[in-house]
Amino acid sequence: MDRYETLSKSLEKRGLKEDLSKLKNSYRHRTKRLKEQYKADCENNLKQEDISLDFTNKCIAPFQNDIGPGFKKTGYFFIGADPLYGMTDDSGKLISNFDIMLFEKELECSILIECKSSITNISRDIQQVNNARQSTIDKLSTLSEFVKSDLKEENLDYVIAMPSDQWPEHKDECISNDIIPWSVNAHKRKIYIPDPDICELHNNDKIANHLQGGIDIPIGSRLLTFLPSSNNCRILQQVCNRLMISHKGWDEFIFSPVEVYQFLRAEEYNFLLSDTSTKRKSEKILGLGEKLDILEKVNPSKSWDQTDYRLKLKSIRYVEPTIKDQYIKQKLKTNQDIEKIAKEDAYNEYISSRKKITDY
Repeated sequence: MDRYETLSKSLEKRGLKEDLSKLKNSYRHRTKRLKEQYKADCENNLKQEDISLDFTNKCIAPFQNDIGPGFKKTGYFFIGADPLYGMTDDSGKLISNFDIMLFEKELECSILIECKSSITNISRDIQQVNNARQSTIDKLSTLSEFVKSDLKEENLDYVIAMPSDQWPEHKDECISNDIIPWSVNAHKRKIYIPDPDICELHNNDKIANHLQGGIDIPIGSRLLTFLPSSNNCRILQQVCNRLMISHKGWDEFIFSPVEVYQFLRAEEYNFLLSDTSTKRKSEKILGLGEKLDILEKVNPSKSWDQTDYRLKLKSIRYVEPTIKDQYIKQKLKTNQDIEKIAKEDAYNEYISSRKKITDY
């Protein structure tokens, strides 16, 4: 029994109804306030993830193989998202990771990029890149197999891509840590480095020269609908959107887990992920859909790959808002910290008020 419950029972036993009422009202008020704040935080986190994904896509777009202006000019092309996702160190701990990986085949050069739609703590971001840098070096043989080339440590560039208005403030700290700062101007749709001396930090002269003049971001280019590390709520939204589009005109939206698996496999853009890993991700997404009452099993007695699922939503315009609302409700329901904090706050407020009366 916690301190709040002990106090509540004591007040009830002693017949102090007014004090008990104040204690309970304080608990209810604080619970409501904490839930509102938690809901706002969840909504903001999902919104920020969308903003970050949009920014990441802007960094990828110029380097899409065959069509990107950055690829045509420099030979670098986008080869993977979250390239080290799911990998662990010797102790079994997940290792740090970059958002995207570019590769230039002729000179066997690679650029590892951390995409920051907004810089709020540059020291923390630099530490994150340094951790990911070490992970990349440790897993270089694996990445070499991935790109079917012999990657050398000296041919790797490490980049933080940031909004152009924040570039002047943070460029020097990046450079002092051997990180190349890219400036991304979403309005002018260009990725560039205004300082030619900083451009020269790149191993490959070709990309250094073009970054000085600016590499165009194609209009309407959105390659990724999610990252492998994206929130499962985001991934479930995209899965349901895609399934409704592919089953357009059907009276009911019924599909198999294999379709979900195939969609994830195609959209992850991470070819180091094993089939088993993608299958586990599919199971988690389907499980979340059931938990949020968005999906239901049609024939639950069959094996995993033969079980069909029915999407309960009838229109694509309801997919994203409904899943988001249900997801946040589920998070609120399972968050036990809110109740604990509210009880502790209510207890402390009551004790504090009694001390003030005693002091008086």
